[in-house]
Amino acid sequence: MINRITLILFIGLAFWGCDNKGIINGGYYKNDNMDRLNTYYLYDFVSIEKIKKHAMESAYTVGSTTANYYFSYNSNIPSHSLDLVKNLSEANKLINDYSYNIKYAFIRDKSGEIKFVDCSVSPNDKLCNPE
Repeated sequence: MINRITLILFIGLAFWGCDNKGIINGGYYKNDNMDRLNTYYLYDFVSIEKIKKHAMESAYTVGSTTANYYFSYNSNIPSHSLDLVKNLSEANKLINDYSYNIKYAFIRDKSGEIKFVDCSVSPNDKLCNPE
């Protein structure tokens, strides 16, 4: 009986602890207006539902913009360069330079409108090629 309870607890903790496994922070930009641009490395085994959930849970401030870019796990993300940009426009241009590696993109704009794009399905979507 105790072994069965221990096994159930172990399995439950394993699933609980794996919630964001496969989505790894790759750097971000945030300005004084609380606009955010986040980048993540993404492993192939992560489901689109999990990515959408992760995006929806991203920090957001009313009246600001939050954008997430999910790159293939073996991509180069300009993490250090994001730290050095001076404004959101520069951050978007920098991401555009690496846009060929974006798998998914998400944005919640200043009015709270949400958009999620699978860039492999819609590679010409503006969100997959920010400028």
